[in-house]
Amino acid sequence: MFVEVDWLPCPTATDPTCGGNANAWQMPSTDAVNAHKFLPARYQRTLRYRDQNTATTLAEWSIWGNWGGASQAAWADWCGTLSASRVGLFHHFHTTSDPFGGGGQTSGTPSTCSYGSGLDRTVAHELGHQIGLSHEGNTGSGKINSKPNYPSMINYGYAYDAAVTFSRGVQPTLTPTALTETGSGLSTQLLTTLGEESWAF
Repeated sequence: MFVEVDWLPCPTATDPTCGGNANAWQMPSTDAVNAHKFLPARYQRTLRYRDQNTATTLAEWSIWGNWGGASQAAWADWCGTLSASRVGLFHHFHTTSDPFGGGGQTSGTPSTCSYGSGLDRTVAHELGHQIGLSHEGNTGSGKINSKPNYPSMINYGYAYDAAVTFSRGVQPTLTPTALTETGSGLSTQLLTTLGEESWAF
């Protein structure tokens, strides 16, 4: 999976957090490496943007790098800045805000284009949508976001839980109208997570 990562120019004249750097919203290489690790191996991707990767091994060098095409560019609608020669071959992500926080959007599920912050989890979340992953996971109980039995970073309930990446297995089915917490089949670790942080159940 190949991804061109363009970035919106940081408005240096009006935003002091830019530090005078118009490229401040470019996705950091550390986030590129982390985002690459989140998806299963068959979807691990090469991110292409301006900086040169100085890694000494092929495995590290191939994750991201400056191989042409990616650039600072104004937002121009979905995939509007994707290099013309890559249409149909590359996925696209356009960082449009502070790379250290904020969310994003994807043009559809599945699709080819996303925008948002350059934060590793945000990029991975939106690229997850591009390959067909949805907030609700298995839709047997309906399109319900924040399902406690769907521990995945594509699920808003777990989006910023550092211990959770993408779902790697099957969790017990929960029936919302007849739920018994003590006999739910959910792991102790998951039940503990549900009582903490953003969940506060």
